[in-house]
Amino acid sequence: MGTALLRAAARLAGWPELPESAPARRQLWAEVGVACDALSADVLVLGIRPRGDALLARRLTDAADAGEPQRVTLRELGPALEIGAERCVSICENPSVVASAADRLGARCPPLVCVEGVPSSAALRLLRSFKDGGARLRVHADFDWAGVRIVNALVAMGLGEPWRSDAADFRRAIDAGLRGPALCGSRVEPGWSSSLGPAIADAGCSILEEQVLGDLLADLLKGPE
Repeated sequence: MGTALLRAAARLAGWPELPESAPARRQLWAEVGVACDALSADVLVLGIRPRGDALLARRLTDAADAGEPQRVTLRELGPALEIGAERCVSICENPSVVASAADRLGARCPPLVCVEGVPSSAALRLLRSFKDGGARLRVHADFDWAGVRIVNALVAMGLGEPWRSDAADFRRAIDAGLRGPALCGSRVEPGWSSSLGPAIADAGCSILEEQVLGDLLADLLKGPE
């Protein structure tokens, strides 16, 4: 398991090889957002209602009922948190998705976890709790090389399946005139689609989650098919 996680972290950070020395491994973990202390790492959530009467469970349930996002630290995600077997947990890359879901869906929003770029250790622990509880996890990110890297890593760790992330989704947005910033960084091939990488490269631009918010919020409201 340790080697598998290290390999997923290297893939997420874009490292061509696994680090061999302890300092290099610490550097890799830092690059993928794994903090050494339990208060620096946190995760942004909305619509999570854990079981039980622990402090965090009560806070998250109250916030979900009020339709308000919450930040949860790695320290809080201890054994006292019991994640229910939710039907589906959605994962996004950007806080703007959570803010819009809170504004438009409020208490109706199903479980939504925002990784804010590279998933932190708190985000990974929370997602594993959902997985262990039997939830289905689906993940969406920006259509750019960084977003592809995030989805690749979560899929490789078994912590998500692609959500509205195939070449047809990308081309539909392009055809609608939703062209984002120019691509930057090295090309990354999506492990779940042989046609998405070439489609993004041919377009030469990204498509940000903010540009497809309508589709994402509609999916949240109706639930998975």
